[in-house]
Amino acid sequence: MVLFNPAYLLKFPDAVLQLTNLKILNLYGNEITESPEFIGQLSNLTLLELGLNQITSIRENIRQLSNLTLLYLWRNQITKIPETLGQMSNLIQIELSHNQITKVPDAIGQLSDLTRLYLANNQITEIPDVLKQMSNQIKVDLDDNPIIPIPKAIELLAD
Repeated sequence: MVLFNPAYLLKFPDAVLQLTNLKILNLYGNEITESPEFIGQLSNLTLLELGLNQITSIRENIRQLSNLTLLYLWRNQITKIPETLGQMSNLIQIELSHNQITKVPDAIGQLSDLTRLYLANNQITEIPDVLKQMSNQIKVDLDDNPIIPIPKAIELLAD
């Protein structure tokens, strides 16, 4: 496991690339603005914690992290979830709360092992069909998003 002290790092440390057997990488609470191009080379990672940074996007090559089960990118500035996230078949938990995400890609529906998807406090305006179809198998947190319109099923409960 690698853990760097909060608030000291402005960029991803290049030295991490040398740790080819690394399973847990925790860089939360820094000032990192982007994940490095080499992120996909850390193929043994099972947990990637990059919460509480200033990251604006998730690199497409994150799909190369085939052993990743836990992905934490909470409290960043991410605006889009890449479709390639749907290729990460071992993911069981994704934490993307407190970002600027506006849409959930259909590719999320390909994650058959996913049990938790945290998307609270984003800019999501509608619940995608893929999440409706997955609702029996996973816990989805969409609190504090400007979701409109309210789904018909919920409206009927009010009557």
